[in-house]
This record gives sequence, C-alpha cells and structure tokens, in this order.
Amino acid sequence: MRIRDIMSSCVAVCTEDTALEEVYELIQKCDHKSIVVVDSNAHRVPIGIASEHSILEQIVARGRNPRTLSAGSVMDARIKKVPEDQLLENISIVDLQTLSAMVVVNADRQIIGLVSRETMRRFESIAPKPRPVTVTVNSAPTTPRPVSEIPAFGWIQ
Repeated sequence: MRIRDIMSSCVAVCTEDTALEEVYELIQKCDHKSIVVVDSNAHRVPIGIASEHSILEQIVARGRNPRTLSAGSVMDARIKKVPEDQLLENISIVDLQTLSAMVVVNADRQIIGLVSRETMRRFESIAPKPRPVTVTVNSAPTTPRPVSEIPAFGWIQ
C-alpha cells in the first residue's frame, strides 16, 4: 500500500502571514482539520502545519489574543514531505509518533495531499516495528601492546 492510498486530497493551504480567523475558516473545509502553511503562494513550499489543536493551544492554554495571531505563530514546523508513491512500510515509526501530519507531494513537488496523525495511527500496524539489536562482544582477554608496537607510534622508542 502506498501513501497516496491513505492520503486526503482535500488540502487547505495558506501563507504564514494569513490571519488566524481566515486560517480557521480554511481548516473547516477539510475533514482532517489541518492546513499546510507555505512560504508563499507563488512557490508553495511547505514550511509547517497548523491545526485546530495548535490554534486552541495558543488561544486557550497560553491566553493569546486570536486577532493578533497568524498561521506562522500557531504552526508546527516539524513537517515531512513524502512522495505519493512512498510505501507505507517505509514510513518511520518516529514519524508516526512525532509529526502532526505528512504533506504528500507529486513528482513535480506540488502538494497533492495530506496524511493526518489520526490516519497514520490507523495504519501504524503496517509500519515496521523496531527490531531488537544484538551486540556480540569478544570475551577473549587482551593484553595491552607496548606503544612502540602500534604502527602509528612506531617511531617512539
């Protein structure tokens, strides 16, 4: 299964200076309740994700005035762009735990979709699990060599 199979193609986009009121209205248009923040409307390079949760955190938890906030002040800059043909098995377990969403891009690096944290969690069983690492230590006793026998220090007498 590929990332394009689970992505939402409803992607709201804004710039970091977009007023919070407009950001909230744009978020309501998609079911995943997130918006991709881009550097500019011309280049549309993703620089962050803003969500209902991040907006509420700034307003309620931190007591900030929503009229003075913009998308850039509430966005999460920890984003990952993934190609649409990326296999789900190759998604890092760390990404599943730390990112609020992944931005899906096509071969031309255009934004074509979004995979929310909730969607990632639903498909977490497909992602590879960390395997235990086995370390073998040579238990044979070693005796230290004199410095003069070490090739790099052979000139020392």
